[in-house]
Amino acid sequence: IVLLDKDLCILYTNRPSPGLTLDNLIGVPLHTLVEEGRQEEIRKKLARTLKTGRPCSYETQFTTPDGDIIYYESEVVPWKIKNRKVGLILTTRNITDQKKTQNELLRQTEFLDATIDNSPFPMWIAGPDGFMIRSNQALRKTLGFKDAQLIGKYNILHDENIQKQGLLPQVEEVFSKHKTARFTMPWSSAEIHHVKYASVRD
Repeated sequence: IVLLDKDLCILYTNRPSPGLTLDNLIGVPLHTLVEEGRQEEIRKKLARTLKTGRPCSYETQFTTPDGDIIYYESEVVPWKIKNRKVGLILTTRNITDQKKTQNELLRQTEFLDATIDNSPFPMWIAGPDGFMIRSNQALRKTLGFKDAQLIGKYNILHDENIQKQGLLPQVEEVFSKHKTARFTMPWSSAEIHHVKYASVRD
């Protein structure tokens, strides 16, 4: 919990950030403690809530004296005493673990994207409903199509080639039971009727 006066300066906090004490913080404008480049943005958010009475929220990061980064999420509401606005109340929570997880997922996603995009082997990804959601350059070059022709349109569960060759049950189990399916099959664009495209090679 952080209490701010009408000048957006700290009056009280029940849990100072690591490396800071209450004595260090009293009277300090809160926005001066956030990361550089966002101080004016945060000041405006706080001033707007103080003026209009509308709550706001934001995320910031704080670097400790040891160099560690702590991520905070803050909810801001007017502080009133006998219906008179005297400042702001911030409820702030540490979301560092959540942010680290998000950043790691982003790093893994970027690595996967780079691996797929740079692979010399044709590859594509389907969503849980079977629709193609992305392809790599090797696949587009091999089949001679653009993403706009098949992304969100081609559905492997509706592929007539797979249906006619009796492979659909194996493919369905990939989606329903998360099983691996491996097979070799002839594939012809002429057999695909659920999506319209041109200039696709077999």
